[in-house]
Order: sequence, then structure tokens, then C-alpha cells
Amino acid sequence: MRQNTWIKNETFFILSIRLACGFLPQVVLAASSTRVPLDASKKIDTDQLRGINIEALSHKTIFAELNNGSKIPIIDAQSLEDMFPSSERVPNTEFKNAELSPDKNFVAISLSHHLKAHGGILDLKHNQVTALPIDGKFIWSPNSECLLAVSPMGETGLDSVMFYDATLNQLKTVYQQNFDTDELPLDISTMTWSFDGNLVHLVLRQPKNKSSIPLNVQRYEIFAPSLRTPEKNKISPNGIRLDPNPAPPPFMQHHEDDITIHNDTGTLDDATLGQVVLTHLKQNPQWLGLKNSPELRVVRVKRVTGAAGIKDQIFINLVQTEKGIDVERTTVAISIDPTRFPDIHFNLASALANANIILPGPPNVQYSKTLLEQRTHSSSANFIRQKIRWINNQWRIVDIFSVDDYTGIVDGKGNVYVWDERVY
Repeated sequence: MRQNTWIKNETFFILSIRLACGFLPQVVLAASSTRVPLDASKKIDTDQLRGINIEALSHKTIFAELNNGSKIPIIDAQSLEDMFPSSERVPNTEFKNAELSPDKNFVAISLSHHLKAHGGILDLKHNQVTALPIDGKFIWSPNSECLLAVSPMGETGLDSVMFYDATLNQLKTVYQQNFDTDELPLDISTMTWSFDGNLVHLVLRQPKNKSSIPLNVQRYEIFAPSLRTPEKNKISPNGIRLDPNPAPPPFMQHHEDDITIHNDTGTLDDATLGQVVLTHLKQNPQWLGLKNSPELRVVRVKRVTGAAGIKDQIFINLVQTEKGIDVERTTVAISIDPTRFPDIHFNLASALANANIILPGPPNVQYSKTLLEQRTHSSSANFIRQKIRWINNQWRIVDIFSVDDYTGIVDGKGNVYVWDERVY
């Protein structure tokens, strides 16, 4: 059995990268740099910021352009270069790219003339800079919490994809070209991405062959709790006051493993297969990186027929429960290779919460429904389910409703929340 290194971070940040076709690429900690203060006299009022420009002639300085037409130099290229180890520094370096975040609080920058990627993140709000090995095309999330840094290779090839969390100042490797194989590099021009709640969906492809069939398609899901759904109106069109969406919960840990269960009963149907895996997870908490297994529930077992060179896979999804109630955003994602039957060989990735202190829930659904309808002045509140959610720094058992296309929450203390989020 091969056991990958698992990541535990006391800031409760978790980044889970999973190939949708069933494979689990190794998550590599690429950098953990500290933020360095910039010259206090160059601090920018981001409310007055019109844009960011690289000095046109020498490309050695980044300027902030303000609404009044003035330009303020923020940082020069050599200052950023000097933040990297001396053995990697290049003299007379220049800025190659600078991308301002949508909220105008961050700038992703890269330097030129390097065999290794050199760049960084300017935090304009706090007047700081972080040196990071990022390069190429920069893609900010809509709310500027996270960044995809796509490093090219040649005209259309893809060298690497990095993921940066601006809130926690952490960088991870999503994809890295393997030069030890004859595999063609992925095509940067066909890369697609989308931000959906706490997930970033990323699809990478190889160039098409003569039959116009993609040689290789890799699909990634990047789980990033710092991402938040863009808030729309504080007041809904029908007059409901909306609360700010809640912060993501702290996770106990993220873990990956590669496991084989010896099975003498032959091929199993979906329901039996799910229960066999669940039983073994309970008996082997070390597979989850734990001393004791949490309560788990099988959510689904799905068989996917392979195509275009991708083999058949069976996916099993489990969720953590406490007192029989699902804990939000927890998961154990398993992909099984059916060609290995009767043995059950699978990849596992888990995100589990330390939900040992839970505030009790409402006394009954009618109590919650009455409070919610009083708050919203609506009679259309439909009960969805109970769930354990992280609200105001506490795990709470809550009743969840759909009310006029919004999510209504009632906790055991009678607090009522209405959020513009997807009910799940």
C-alpha cells in the first residue's frame, strides 16, 4: 500500500485536487513565502485606482494609475528579484506580466529572462509583496480570493498550472509537465476553467491528432474554501433582507491514499460495494489519516464507462456525519479500478471536519418554519433537511429551507439566516 503525504494546516486551509476521471495527482506545496512590506510612501488608495501598468520602455517598474491621472511607482523588478535565493537571481531582470484582481486589491506579476518561474503577488490594500514561483497567464477568481497561474511552454504548450490562495498566502501545484516521458504537452489554447462556489473546475487537453480526437483530457476539481459565492443584492427583489454568506468551515485535515482491499467474493453490485468500502474505512482509520474513524455515510456509487483512452471507473462518495446528520462540505471521494476485481483497488481523497462540539438544533421543523416566515414575510418556506453547518465559529445543527429561491437557516437558539446560495 502506498500512502501519500497528507497536509494538515493550523489555519484550516485545504486544497483538494482531484481528477474527475478518477486519478489523484499528487498535491505539491510549491511555496509558502512571507509578505514583505513595501515603501509606506507608495501605499495606494485602491478606491482611487484606475489600473496597473508596466513602464513601457524598460519594463523595470510597475506603476499605479489613479483616477486623477497621476502615476505612482509601486515596485521595481530588481527589488522583487532580490527576494528570491541568490543562486536563482538574474541581473537586469524585467517585468513580463501584471494582472490586477477584480477588487483591485491584488496584482499578480511575473519576471522575464528565467529558466524558473519568478513572480509574485502585490497586496495593494496592505502595501505588501510576496515573491512566488508564478509565471504566464493569470486568472483571478471573480471575488479575487484565488488565482490560477498558467505557465506556457513554447507557443501553445503548457508547462504548469499553479493555484494561489490570496487570503491565506499559499501556493499549490495543480499540474506539472513531466519531461521524463514522451507524452505530448497539454495545449494551453484549449484550457477551460470555471469558478463554482468553493470549486474551481479545470480541463486540460493535448493537441488533437489526425482523427481530431483529443489524445488526453485531464479534468481537475480544486476545492478552495476561501472562494465565496459573489454576493448579489443585500435586499432580494421581493424585499427579503439577505445576510452575508457564511465563512467556510475549518477542516480537520486533508488526506490522500492508494489502497487495495483483498476480496474473495467476486464482482460486487453497487450497493454491496459501497457498504464493503464503508466497513473497511471504519476498521482502518489510518486510511483517512486518523486514529479513530468518524461516522460516514455512502452518498452514491456511480459507474462510468471509459472513452477516448480513459478506462472504466467506479466512483464512491461518502460524507461525514455526526448523530446521523451530514456535516457540510465534508467528503471522502473514492475512485475504483474495476479491472482489478475481485480485489478492490482504489484512490481516496478526504476532507474531514473536527466537529466534536456541536450546538443542538431547533426543537422541531414547525418551530423553524414559523421563525423563518416571520423574518421573510413569506409563506413559501419549504423544509429541505437538517445539517451540521459552520456558522459564527460554531458547528450547529440547523434546519435548512428553500424560501423564494434563497436558503433559509434556523439554528437551535432561534437565529434565522437567509443566504443567496445554492441549497445542497
